[in-house]
Amino acid sequence: MKKNKPITKSRLKVALIGYGKMGQVVFQAATSSSKVLITSTIDSHNPLADFKNITEKSLNGAEVAICFTQPDGVLETIKDLVNNKVKIVMATTGWENQLALAKLLIKKNKGALIASANFSLGVLIYFEMIKHTSQLINKFNEYDLTAFEMHHHKKLDSPSGTMKKIGALVLDNVDRKKRIVSGSLNRELKPDELHLGFARGGDIVGSHQLRLDSTFDTITLTHEAKTRKGFAVGTLLAANWIKHKNGWFNEQDLVTDLVKDFI
Repeated sequence: MKKNKPITKSRLKVALIGYGKMGQVVFQAATSSSKVLITSTIDSHNPLADFKNITEKSLNGAEVAICFTQPDGVLETIKDLVNNKVKIVMATTGWENQLALAKLLIKKNKGALIASANFSLGVLIYFEMIKHTSQLINKFNEYDLTAFEMHHHKKLDSPSGTMKKIGALVLDNVDRKKRIVSGSLNRELKPDELHLGFARGGDIVGSHQLRLDSTFDTITLTHEAKTRKGFAVGTLLAANWIKHKNGWFNEQDLVTDLVKDFI
């Protein structure tokens, strides 16, 4: 097992489920944190992980698990964690079709889970900015809205979960936008449609832009990820936030708590 400082009551004990690129970045961020201790790493596919399966022994006293699992393994992971009374930060994307069953599992077992397509600290702030900007621009019909993202060539989903969240925030707050269209559009865009564009290539960590365009000027809100460390900081923040809660949460619940003293 990887060496770390001895477990103390003052530190939040966290298990990492999935020890790929992101899991390793979170491990490094936690190593330098005075508030979090990684109790173990669990990954059935990575020989560098401490354990292959989720058990009471492999969790090693963890209070919260940060999960970067494959989408098809999300429900089994949640079952194993709630059975061991471990609270969950679910950073996996692409499992929206399993949300209803996952919520039932959390409710039935009185567990706690926060899920997000993107836990990056900057993106959490960005989501809040988009929400308030959308509420403001709702009053000004002179502006049309569109969004665009870029990611590395290994990104599996298009549009990403982050882009889908951006689209949902716009639709929730801009009355004139009723539906989302994405990808190639070989026709004129309808006034009530929000077009989401995307590109994949190179080693781009992540770039998202919401564009508000009128005949007289353009306003852009952009988030550019430089490294994956922001994602790690955000997941650790979410782990500390979920530790005293029960129920189902998303990043909006977290952001609302974080910014409530500033608005």
